Order: sequence, then structure tokens, then C-alpha cells
Amino acid sequence: AAALSNWMTDSQASKQSSVVVAYNLGSLFGQYINNRLGTKWVRTRIKDDNPRYQIRHNESGTMIEPAFELYNAIDKGDVSFFEETYEQLEKRIAVHAGGTK
Repeated sequence: AAALSNWMTDSQASKQSSVVVAYNLGSLFGQYINNRLGTKWVRTRIKDDNPRYQIRHNESGTMIEPAFELYNAIDKGDVSFFEETYEQLEKRIAVHAGGTK
């Protein structure tokens, strides 16, 4: 979260583009979710677009595309993306498993 916040407030013209930041931080975040919540990377294709990489929780069917969703959050200036997204995923997975989170 700190890296995203620092990048968003960086005024240097030479900073990385939002696409590069979303892809890299989104991929790291996706792997973090995989390690913590038992999701797996899956490759999908939407219409004629290039392949996309999402994470999927097999039992609940929950899927997200971390890089794409982070790109949208960056566009909106949302620095709380990581915390909010992780909490939502954790709750969805827990509800499916019979938990009450």
C-alpha cells in the first residue's frame, strides 16, 4: 500500500506509467492472495482480447483480475485498494466455507 501511495503522490515526470505499476503491483498482490487464501492463477480470454490473468478460488468460484482492478483503482485515486480488496475476498471465501467473517 505504501508503494502505491508513494507512486501516486510522486510528481516526477519520469515515474513509471500507471499500466506498468498496475501490472507489477497487481501481480505481486495476486501472488500474495494466492499464498494467503488458497487461490490459483488462471489464464482467461475475453472475446478477442489478449489473454488475461486472474486468480480463482476453486471452491467458491471467486475470481478477480488484480492488475486490471488495480489499474481502475489507480485511475480513481483509490489508495485503499489492497486492504479493501483483500478483505472482500477473504469474506467471500469464508462465507462459502461456512464461516462468518
